[in-house]
Amino acid sequence: MNKGKMIKGLIASVVLASGLGFSGGSTFAAKNFTDLDSDKTHAEAVKYLNALDVFDYKTGTKLNGSAKVTRAEASVVLHSLAQYTDLKKVRTYKNNFKDLNKKTPNYKEIVWAYEVGLYGGDAKGNVAPKEELTRAQMAKILVIMFDLKTDKKMTFKDVNSKHWAYKQINILASNGITVGDGKGNFKPNNKVTLNQLSTFILRISNMQNEEVETGEVKTFEEIKKMAKDLYNSPLYQPEEIVFYTSKNFDDEFLDYLVTEDISQDLPGYSFFGRQVSLYVEKENGKYKNYLSVANTREQEDDLEYSKKMDKAEKYIVDNYTLNTDYDVVSALIDFVTNQFEYGDFIEEGHPYLLWGQNTVCTGYTDLMAELLTRFGLESRLVTGDAHAWNAVKLGGAWYYTDATFADGTKQKDKYTVMTNSERVASLNNPSNPIETTFKATEVPFDKSMALPYNYEKQKKNTKRK
Repeated sequence: MNKGKMIKGLIASVVLASGLGFSGGSTFAAKNFTDLDSDKTHAEAVKYLNALDVFDYKTGTKLNGSAKVTRAEASVVLHSLAQYTDLKKVRTYKNNFKDLNKKTPNYKEIVWAYEVGLYGGDAKGNVAPKEELTRAQMAKILVIMFDLKTDKKMTFKDVNSKHWAYKQINILASNGITVGDGKGNFKPNNKVTLNQLSTFILRISNMQNEEVETGEVKTFEEIKKMAKDLYNSPLYQPEEIVFYTSKNFDDEFLDYLVTEDISQDLPGYSFFGRQVSLYVEKENGKYKNYLSVANTREQEDDLEYSKKMDKAEKYIVDNYTLNTDYDVVSALIDFVTNQFEYGDFIEEGHPYLLWGQNTVCTGYTDLMAELLTRFGLESRLVTGDAHAWNAVKLGGAWYYTDATFADGTKQKDKYTVMTNSERVASLNNPSNPIETTFKATEVPFDKSMALPYNYEKQKKNTKRK
């Protein structure tokens, strides 16, 4: 499948962040830059990438898209899009560059760019992270990044067949990604601005290549089944199904994600696991739908995460008494709250997790969801009042459990098992209803209601992600 089409639609897809959903019918800007419209030629492109959090590295209220892009900055932009491509590591960085060390800004992204083959060093052993990117360098990088190809030949007056980037520039031109200056010149040595880089990427994402189309879909139930099958398929790269409908199901799909409890259809669904999205556009009187599922962890990270989760699971089994289903939930709440401190800053290098010791509600919720799945307990994700938590089946009934609220309090039991009313009362704004149509029981939980639990038996039936 074409990498450009993988990216297409993500600008207006359903984005789940901090328990909130944003509809595909509007553009959600990750940052409120005041100058997104400053250059009309590139406004659509910079808004597109901004909606994908590509400019998250920028500080302040201005994007400054007319500024030249350094090789380091280009590394950051492209690294943020890597999850939507088939890019693989082709070499290992072993302190190859004299002008690069761990204190260099964007060190991680520069190393990534080297390891996947986007950058090399110069004859003196430097990578020149502060050097501004040329149009020729950009051509090479984009062709590798998105695996672009062509059988056609295009010519520019200032780029002959002996130019080191002739092949890559030809590929961009043949695919309509660049048209030059209108006078037959490409200007390979000119420096690239952030606005221009954004437009090149948008053009790649809009390339019309082969798609997987299913024909016309008539009911929303069919869409839900496709989302379920696609989500539960083993994949590491984004997958997409394209189909037509006579009705726009965009709003219904958003409700499905947020209010109809998608975790019932998508076992183990988590905010930081896989992202489900539906992008809809009008075409010839019909609605063209792009249904996408993408891992938010790359394969290498996913494997590392799995190993860390194995370690976490073993720690819990070795250090907690797990005689009942309540014991399991109580143990998981205690374990999870000991892993995090609430905060937006996320550190690396955590002994069990990928995202570190600081997170927000979705971090707590995601870890709880995956641990509950590993320990064989039925669970769901729930949202409401700009917050996210879990629901779990205990003693044969559904209760809420909230690791975020349990963290930092001596009353962990209060948030380990909650009825629907207890959950509503604990929220900052009790008048704001829980968004999902699913509701926990109103029967207060008593430990005598807990069911016997056998880890070894549950382990055999647990589906590993």
